Amino acid sequence: MQEAAAAQAAEATANVTETAQPAISQSEQALTELLEKLRQANLHTAPAGFWETYQGSILHFGKLLVLAAIIAVLAYLLKKILQKVMKRTGSKLNEKNPALVTLFSKLVNYAITFITLMILLDLFGFNTNSILTVLGTCGLAIGLALKDSLANIAAGVVLLGMKAYKTGDYVDCSSVSGTIKEIGFFCTILTTVDGIEITVPNTAILGSPIKNYSKNQIRRFEIEFGISYGSSIDAAIKALMEMVRSDARILTDPAPTVYVKGLADSSVTLILRGWAKNEIFWNTYWDTLRKVKPAMDKANIEIPFPQQVITFANPLPVKQEGEKE
Repeated sequence: MQEAAAAQAAEATANVTETAQPAISQSEQALTELLEKLRQANLHTAPAGFWETYQGSILHFGKLLVLAAIIAVLAYLLKKILQKVMKRTGSKLNEKNPALVTLFSKLVNYAITFITLMILLDLFGFNTNSILTVLGTCGLAIGLALKDSLANIAAGVVLLGMKAYKTGDYVDCSSVSGTIKEIGFFCTILTTVDGIEITVPNTAILGSPIKNYSKNQIRRFEIEFGISYGSSIDAAIKALMEMVRSDARILTDPAPTVYVKGLADSSVTLILRGWAKNEIFWNTYWDTLRKVKPAMDKANIEIPFPQQVITFANPLPVKQEGEKE
């Protein structure tokens, strides 16, 4: 019986091996085909083939990147050099008109940036002529749409070229007065004496008279007042001249003067004129105005109240005390 069982087992094993043999053969054939395809693909030599194919393009692009970096660095250095040059050569101009130096510095920076950008675009193969044409067309359209803003820019450049005022000057223009705080492309910013900031378009300033109180080194002040008809004009003038000569802040050249301006209803109008340096003008004016009254009192000169003398054609009856009606 054992021999019979062994024989049946051997027969079953042979049957299984015979049945699986086609599947094993197919697997071996598929694996062989895969290995052949991998060998034909030549994966180890593929990177070398890619480098050999695109070597020229990669090196050319790398050179462009290096050249672009060099151009950008040179443009940056050029900006710094020009800024130092403008600071050195424009020191005197900066003292007279710092806004003009600032405006010119901004224009130079914008110009260098734009030129550098055009060079870089042309370096990488962009058609800069088309770009400039598009920019010109857009600029024309924008210029027509923003003609008022462009007019403000032009007015600002004209004002700076005229040197009508600079930062820190006290001006009266376009119905506003104040100290110039900033001169911009589109507008000028002023600060009034009570601390209010006013922004005025440059075209409005250019189209109106500009009165600059800080332009000259010296300014003239005027003080006008009246003395009574019973007082001596010569004594009043002498007292005023002694008063102004005692103040060293009032300049002797031009010399101070006192004039009779007019004969009013109840007084003789005198006018005192003197000159002082711009930086101490207001203090000198207020102090001189304050000292006029004591000087007139010291010289026994009367500063009258407004009064009128009335004369009747017919004498009015005056009732004496104790008379009966």
